[in-house]
Amino acid sequence: MSIDITVFRLIALFISFFASLYLLRLVYLRKIRGFEFILWFTLTLTVFTLSIFPAIIILIFHYLTLSIINRYDRLVGLSFIFIFFSFTVIFYYRNRLHTFRKQFLDIVQVNAARQFIDNHTEEKGKFEIFVLIPAFNEGENLG
Repeated sequence: MSIDITVFRLIALFISFFASLYLLRLVYLRKIRGFEFILWFTLTLTVFTLSIFPAIIILIFHYLTLSIINRYDRLVGLSFIFIFFSFTVIFYYRNRLHTFRKQFLDIVQVNAARQFIDNHTEEKGKFEIFVLIPAFNEGENLG
């Protein structure tokens, strides 16, 4: 049995193989874990598998009730699958960014505001309105 591997599939095979090794290195260094590893490893494993056995996409399309009439239908179908994967990655990292932003606000701004209010407790009762403007080293310019 001979396997017909085009140059494109060979490049995809090597890139996915080395990406998998890099992911395992990141896990070993504890830079990624959990869902993030599963997400990226699934992508590299999918590309690796489809590089060796591109006919698997026909089975996937059969179960998704999509038709494959010619060779380009496989490419269009693969495009839809990877666009879905891209949206998954985008929303995952958008959620992480939102979480980190919230943590930053909770840690830095709230603690700085509490520290400022604690340092100026004697002034709290003198004024009806107490305004706190977060600015770093801008005391001279806020007059």
